[in-house]
Amino acid sequence: MDHCQGHISRIWHGFAPPGSCTLIPLPESVTRSRNRYNALAMAILPTMRTPKDVSWHKDLVYNTM
Repeated sequence: MDHCQGHISRIWHGFAPPGSCTLIPLPESVTRSRNRYNALAMAILPTMRTPKDVSWHKDLVYNTM
């Protein structure tokens, strides 16, 4: 299972709720020396459970942040 999906499955029991923010620590294989931004974590911000047209709400991702 993918690193991020596995983390979300453990924390949220399957899927993160829309509007939530989950910080996922990056595995040692990509931290500091393996990424150009020296990032230690990745933010996962789901906007919906299943894909659908949200052209009516252009600020959806901005508001989640």
